[in-house]
Amino acid sequence: MFGRMGRLVFVTGGARSGKSKFGEELALDLALERDPHLTEGCATYLATCVPGDDEMRERVRIHRQRRPAYWNTVEEPLDVAGALARKGCETNVILVDCLGIYVTNLLLEGEEETPSTERCALVLSSVQDMVMAARNVPADVVVVSNEVGMGLVPEYLLGRIFRDVLGWANQIVAQASDEVYFMVSGVPLRVKPQK
Repeated sequence: MFGRMGRLVFVTGGARSGKSKFGEELALDLALERDPHLTEGCATYLATCVPGDDEMRERVRIHRQRRPAYWNTVEEPLDVAGALARKGCETNVILVDCLGIYVTNLLLEGEEETPSTERCALVLSSVQDMVMAARNVPADVVVVSNEVGMGLVPEYLLGRIFRDVLGWANQIVAQASDEVYFMVSGVPLRVKPQK
């Protein structure tokens, strides 16, 4: 079933840019390369979101409805590296959606109201662990994230910390990735490797 280490693919873009849908399409293409019959469990959706309100529950419902029955779903808000290490030998493709929520979960895990410099460093260390896990499993891994550095500077300190930490996290994943796509209005632009 597995004869190689998997590829790491990064998809980023703004809100409602189509990044999750494109990530799912990429994951499907990668799953088809390895299993043309798309057997149950050949693809795994690793969800970092814990829906806390009706709006998020509705978003999760729509995402689930969009995915075919052969997908497995794993909900892991804090230990994405561990989930990748466990599932990366059991499935052909893992879609991590999304890095922005994962970073948020880690930033807000501590007791402090405003994340400390140490907390931010721990978050980035966890992202590096996630990348290492993704690079060391046979499954192809697609990571979806928000691009947050192209808008206004957030008014509040927590927003600025989040923007900075997610920007650094995005850089970590993009540097380690075999392929990087930037979504603009539903259109994927391939950033890496360049043609």
